Amino acid sequence: MTQTARNLSNDEPLFQNVGSALAFAFNYSAQFPQTAIGKMMREALGRGSRPQGRGLAGLDGAGQAGMMLAEVDRLPGMMPVMLRLRFGSCEDQCPDYMEKVPCMEWTNALGTLTRSIEARLVNDPMLRRFIVAQLVRGVSVSKITAYEPISIICDRAPRTLRRHISELRDQLRILAEDAMSAAEVRFIDLGWL
Repeated sequence: MTQTARNLSNDEPLFQNVGSALAFAFNYSAQFPQTAIGKMMREALGRGSRPQGRGLAGLDGAGQAGMMLAEVDRLPGMMPVMLRLRFGSCEDQCPDYMEKVPCMEWTNALGTLTRSIEARLVNDPMLRRFIVAQLVRGVSVSKITAYEPISIICDRAPRTLRRHISELRDQLRILAEDAMSAAEVRFIDLGWL
């Protein structure tokens, strides 16, 4: 166990909020503890020597991230899928070509959510997949406002498309809020928040 992890009291939470906890869990990439030269450089730059990672580096960090992901997977329904889409990386670095490629976990989660929602919406499968994929990619970022180009692609009236997108956006927003709340309750119960 790293020195910082040993210094944390049992009453002090590891993370300030559920968003930072989920971002850590889904994006942990084997951060290493700060080296002696790293500490000296931080002190020389006036940033202090206290690491920001709360001691969650190496095996400690991997274990914590794994426990958090296991708890996320225990959430009911589509909540784990929604959290993976919101906090997980949608691209990976391909070691052979050094290019970004779609992350399989994220792509599978997108497909799962698309299949679960699309049956409740429009009759045209092409339109459903297109709308769901666009909304999921921007579920916490922005709104789809350019209905004209999408309606031309999908051969639908802009007004109909606007109504379907509005319904779907509301469903995704509610699902995302419920997933965040459920994860927050679970993480608080475990003392991580």
